Amino acid sequence: MSIKKPTAEALEVLKNCSIDGLVVKLPEGQLERIVYTEVKKFLEQVGGKWKGGKTQDFVFEEDPTELLQMQANGEGKNLKKEFQFFATPNIIAQMIVCMLGTVTPDMKILEPSAGDGALIKELCSTFDDLFVDCFELMELNRKKLSKIKNANLLGEDFLLAEGLEGKYDIIIANPPFTNNQDITHIWKMYECLKPGGRLITIASPSWTFGSQKKQIQFREWFEGLENTDRQDLDPGQFAESGTNVRTLLLTINKPGSVVKATPVNRSAPMIKDIKLNDIIPDKDQPRKFFDQKELEDLAISIAQHGVIEPILVRPVAGRYIIVFGERRWRASNIAMASNSDITTIPCMVREMTDEEAQELQITENLQRHDPHPMEEATAFEKMLARYDVKGISVRMGRSAKYVATRLQFNSLISGFQELFFKGFIDFSDALKISMINPDIQETIYSERIDEDWREQEDFEIGNLSWYINNNKSNNLDKATFKTEDETLYPEMGACGKCPHNSSNTLELFIDEKNGRRCKMPECFTIKTNKAFSQKIEAAVKEPDVLLVCNTSYINSSEQYKIDVAKETGALVLTKSQDFSTIDNEPLKTWEEYKEENDDDYGDWDSETDEFVPDEKLLRKAYSQYTTEWEADQKDLQVKRATGKIKKAFVVAGPDEGAYIEIVLSDKKANSTSISGAGEDEADKILTRERRAIELDGEKIWEKVRVLASKDKDGFLNITTPLSKIESRAAAMAIYDSLGYQEKEYFREEYLKLEDKGYNDISFAEKLEKQTDKQFEKSMSLLLRLLISGKLFDMGKSHLCSNSRNMGYKVTQEYFPDEVQTINIEQEEIATKRAARVKQRIDAIKPPEPPKKKGKGLKALLND
Repeated sequence: MSIKKPTAEALEVLKNCSIDGLVVKLPEGQLERIVYTEVKKFLEQVGGKWKGGKTQDFVFEEDPTELLQMQANGEGKNLKKEFQFFATPNIIAQMIVCMLGTVTPDMKILEPSAGDGALIKELCSTFDDLFVDCFELMELNRKKLSKIKNANLLGEDFLLAEGLEGKYDIIIANPPFTNNQDITHIWKMYECLKPGGRLITIASPSWTFGSQKKQIQFREWFEGLENTDRQDLDPGQFAESGTNVRTLLLTINKPGSVVKATPVNRSAPMIKDIKLNDIIPDKDQPRKFFDQKELEDLAISIAQHGVIEPILVRPVAGRYIIVFGERRWRASNIAMASNSDITTIPCMVREMTDEEAQELQITENLQRHDPHPMEEATAFEKMLARYDVKGISVRMGRSAKYVATRLQFNSLISGFQELFFKGFIDFSDALKISMINPDIQETIYSERIDEDWREQEDFEIGNLSWYINNNKSNNLDKATFKTEDETLYPEMGACGKCPHNSSNTLELFIDEKNGRRCKMPECFTIKTNKAFSQKIEAAVKEPDVLLVCNTSYINSSEQYKIDVAKETGALVLTKSQDFSTIDNEPLKTWEEYKEENDDDYGDWDSETDEFVPDEKLLRKAYSQYTTEWEADQKDLQVKRATGKIKKAFVVAGPDEGAYIEIVLSDKKANSTSISGAGEDEADKILTRERRAIELDGEKIWEKVRVLASKDKDGFLNITTPLSKIESRAAAMAIYDSLGYQEKEYFREEYLKLEDKGYNDISFAEKLEKQTDKQFEKSMSLLLRLLISGKLFDMGKSHLCSNSRNMGYKVTQEYFPDEVQTINIEQEEIATKRAARVKQRIDAIKPPEPPKKKGKGLKALLND
C-alpha cells in the first residue's frame, strides 16, 4: 500500500541524514515544522522510534541503511500497512499461550505470520525445549526471527507453502486482515492441523456480520464446528502497534484423537493437576459475581468431560491463588460434591507479582464476550491505581464517557451491585441510583427490596425509576432553585463548582439525559426549602396577590409547603372550597381548529365508504368559536376591572410556584380577612408588620449564630456543671437527634402530649418543665431512646460494627439470660453445621493421622 510521494524538501532532508549504527541522525540546524513532520512520518514507517534524552534521534532495531535509501529515492512505502503487520501485544500473547493447555517438546507447532516473534517468544519463555515453524513476508521481521533460536523460519508466504496438511498439533497466529486474508489463512491453518490439534488465532470480526460470499461461507463453516470458542478483543489492545481495529480471538479444536504427549520437566511456568482444596480465589479479582445457574450447568459438563482448558494460578505461601479461571474452579467444586472422582483441576502455574496478576485479570475479564457493565466497573476501578480515565479509555479502546460511566457504578452499595449484575435493575436505573448518596441508597434498598429476594422465584422490584425520580432523586437540572446562586445557602455556595455535583467528578462524561445530580441530599433539601420560602415572601409583598393551594387533595409534601406559607401570616386558600381557576386558553388558529375538529363536520360516502369533511360547516363552526372566545375575553376584562378575578401565587398543587388567575367563591369574595383581597388599609399594614417582625427575628438569629460560631472554643472550654438553660438545651439537642418513632414515644408516652407537631408551643414548655423537674430521668430516657434508634439498625452483624457491638453489650447488661440463650441456640446450629462440613471434607480427603480430640464448636472448626 503506497503512500503520498514526499515533497522535495523532505527528500532533501532524508538524503542528508547520517547513520550511526542503528541511529539515524537528522541534519544539523532547525527544520521547518511541516518538513520535520513529514520526515518524522517517513522514518516511523520504516521502524524508527524517536528517542529523547541524550540521543535526540531516531533509533532502529535493525540496520536502517537500505530502508532509508528507499525513502530517500522516493520509494515511499508504508511497510507495516503493505505487509499488514501489527505486532501482537504482550498481554494478548500471554492469553493465547495460557489457552493452549499442555505443550510438550514433541508437539509440532506453527505460526504462519510470525511478525517480530512476539507469540514465539511468549510460548518459548513459558515452555522449555520448544521449536516453532514459522513464515513471515516482511524482510525486517525475518531478520528479527532469525535471531530467535526457537524459531524455524520455513519461508515467506504461508499461503504458497505446500505439504503442511495434517502436520501440526498447535497453530497460533495473528494473520493479515485486508480483503478477508484472515479467512483464507484460517482455512489453510485448519487443513494443517492434526486430528485433535488446536488452533488459536486473532481475526477480524467482519465475517460475523458481512454479506460477502467469502464471509458468509466462513460464518457458516465456523458455526458448524463443534469445539470452538470466540472472544471479543477491545480495539485498544493494538493501539501501541499502530491500529485501533476491533479484533476477535478464535479457538478451534479439530476433531480426532488427541495426541498424548509424554510429560517432561519444565522450568518455572508449568501445567499440572492441582487439588481443588489447595487453590483459593483472589479476593482482589475484578469479577465479583457469578451466575449460579451457569455454574451448575458448567459443573454438569465438567462431571462428564472434565475441565478442557486449564486455569491460571500463581503460587503464594504454599498454596495457589487464581489469576483467571475462577468460574471453572467454582464449577469444579460443585461437580466434586456429586462426583468423588473430581478432586483436581488442570492449572497453568506462573510466577508473577500482584501487579502483573491484576493486569492479566483485568484484561481477561474485559476480553470475555459481552462483559457485564458491573464487571467492567470493577475492572476499571482497579486500573485507576495506574491510569486516569483518559488513560483507561485509550488502553481499552473505549471513549472517556464510556469508562467514566462504568466507573460510576462502583458508587452503588453492594446490594444494588448484585441486583444490577443479576438483571433485576436495568442500566438506566442503576446509573440513577449510583448518583445518590450511599445512605439514601441504603434507605431505598430497605424500603423497596425484600430481605429474602434471593429465594423468591418470581421476585420483581417494580417501577424503581419512578420511585427514585419522585422520592429520592436530587436532579439539579430540575431544581426549583437557581443552582448558581451563591447567597441561597452561603455555607455551601453555588452548585456549579460544588464537589457534590455529579458533573464535577468522573460523571462528567455520563450521558446528558441523566442530568446533573446532587450527592448531598441535605443541602439540596435546604436550598429547595429556602428558595421556596423566598418565592412565598416575594408573593406576600405583592399587593392584591393571594396564596392558594391549587388542589383539593393535599399530601404531606403539599401540607408542609402550606404550613411554611402560613408562617408568613398570610391566608392560604383551597381550591373548590375557596376559589376556582380561570381557564384562559389562547385563541386557536384556523389550522389548529381544523386539525382538532374536521372529523366532526361532514358525512360518509356510501360508494367509497370514506368520511368526507364539510369545510363549509367547519368554517361556520370556527366562526362561532371565535365569537364565543372574544365574548369570554370581554367578560374576563370586566371581572378583572371589578375585582372579581384575583391574581394568585400557587403554594402547592399543579402550577406550583407560578402565578395564576382565580375567581373567589361568594363566601370568600365577601370576606374582609383575605390578605390582599377586600381588606382595608389597616389590615394590610398589620399583615406587613407581622412579617417585618418575623424578619427581625431572622436577622437576630443569623447574628447570634455567627457570634456562637466565633465563640465556640470558649463555650466548649467552660468547666462548670450545666446551667438550667443548658440542661434544657441538651434535652432538646438529643430529642432533635432521635428518629421519628423515638420522638413519638417521648412526646406521647413521657410528656403525655398529643401529636401536634414539633413546633407546637406546648411541647417546648412541657420539655423544659420536665427537664427542670426530673433532669436525670428525662436525660436517661432520651439517651436510651437515642441508643435504641442509633445502635440497633438492620445491619449484618454486631461483630462487624462498633456501634452494633456496643448495642449488643448494652442489651447483654440488662438481659444477660436472654442473650445467653440466644447465643447457645445459635452455637448449637453452628456446631451441627460444622459437623456436616467436616463429614463432607473427610469424604473427599485421604485419611490423616489422628488429632487431639477437642470439645465444642472451636475444636470442630480447628479440625
